[in-house]
Amino acid sequence: MRRRVSNFHYGIGPWAGIWLAIAVCVAAGAVIGFLAFRFGISGVYFALLTIAFAEFTRIGFDHIQWLGGPGGLFIKVEQREAWDLLDLRGTPRMFYYVMLVLTAGAFALCAWLLRSRAGYYWQAIRENEEAAQALGINTFRWKMLAVVISAAMTAVSGVFFAFYYNNLFPEQIFHISRSIEIILGPIIGGLGTLFGPILGAAVLTILADGITELMALAGLEIPA
Repeated sequence: MRRRVSNFHYGIGPWAGIWLAIAVCVAAGAVIGFLAFRFGISGVYFALLTIAFAEFTRIGFDHIQWLGGPGGLFIKVEQREAWDLLDLRGTPRMFYYVMLVLTAGAFALCAWLLRSRAGYYWQAIRENEEAAQALGINTFRWKMLAVVISAAMTAVSGVFFAFYYNNLFPEQIFHISRSIEIILGPIIGGLGTLFGPILGAAVLTILADGITELMALAGLEIPA
């Protein structure tokens, strides 16, 4: 959302504004992580906390007219046959390949992190946080690092989401259903695995599209 605002109000290009988006998301993630971990919130309670913050953010953006209020913000739609990677304008095929590269990059980064010292620390904390602390691992520090990295990756994906759909609505971005969908992906595919989130996202997408098609064929009204 922050990246989209910079483009809407100041005309900042996507590749320059992406760093601003990362900074804002990292700061927000750090605040949530600090509050949660200082009070010992983890597991399903941490997931619920992030959903609550998303809902607070949605309500806040609904009342900020500079951000478009409930109507959100729009990017001028430009149908271009040529690929303009500098301004992220082009055909759906261009966005497909850009997102494919981003996905591959995110996968490679996660694979590297999993095999790094941070990855071993995260696995130890996941299995038994008290035992990890007894071994001298600063669990607060490494959990904060995980939240910050996750927030930065989310910021990057958010930029391309905005330019692909040409709009951002608070109800669309911060709705509780989207938070649950993001959480369900890794749970269905397998927590703590590289392919788990990808598999979970694929299953959810296929199920959603399949149920929609079946309801349409049956003549049932599809809820909005």
